[in-house]
Amino acid sequence: MFFTNPWKNWGVVAVAWGGLCHLANAQTPTFHLDVAPIVFQHCAECHRPGEIGPMPLTTYEEVFAYGEFIEFVTASGYMPPWTPDNTYSHFVGERVLTENELATLSAWVAAGKPEGDPADNPGLPQYPEGSQIGEPDLVLAMAEPYEHGGDMTDQYQVFVLPGDPDADLSIRALEVRPGNRNVAHHAILGLDVSGTAQALDANDPDPGYESFGSF
Repeated sequence: MFFTNPWKNWGVVAVAWGGLCHLANAQTPTFHLDVAPIVFQHCAECHRPGEIGPMPLTTYEEVFAYGEFIEFVTASGYMPPWTPDNTYSHFVGERVLTENELATLSAWVAAGKPEGDPADNPGLPQYPEGSQIGEPDLVLAMAEPYEHGGDMTDQYQVFVLPGDPDADLSIRALEVRPGNRNVAHHAILGLDVSGTAQALDANDPDPGYESFGSF
C-alpha cells in the first residue's frame, strides 16, 4: 500500500514562501520609497524652513547629509523628542518610531543612503502656515521682548503671561512660538494660581525672572 503525505507539498510551499519573504526583507531601502515617509511624518514638522529644527530635512540632499546622525539620534531614542511612555499609553500625533522604521533607517545608512526613484517620493505633508497646530483660538504674548546676552550660556527665564486662572477652558493643543528659534531651546509651561510668579516678575527689572527647576 502507498500512502500520500498530505504535508509534503505544503512543506515545499512553505520553503518557497520563506525564500520569497527573505528576498523581500533583504531589498535595500531607498530614500524616496522607504525613508522619506518616515522623515516627513516624524521629523519634517520641525525640521523645515521657518521652524525650530536646526536643519531642514525635506529633500534627499538634506537627509543624505545627516544620515548617520539621524540614525544615531533615532536609535538612541533622543529623536524624535517624545517623553510620554508609549508602552503605557498613546496620544494622537505622538512622535514614536516603530522597530521597523528604525531598522529601515539603519539599513538605508548601511547601504550608502541610496536615493532611489524620485517618483516614489510621497511628497511633504501640507503643514499649517505660521503654526504647527493651525489657527489658534487664544494667543498669549509677552508684554516685552527678552534679549539673551549672547554669551553661549543657558539662561532659564520665567515669563508671566496674562490669563484668567478661573476660566473654564478645554485645552486640546498648546504651542510656543519663540521670536528667535536660534536661541530658544525648550519651554516648560505651568499655571500659577497663587500669584507668586507675578510677584517675582514684578521684583525683577528684566522681562520675567530667572529660575531653574521651578516657577
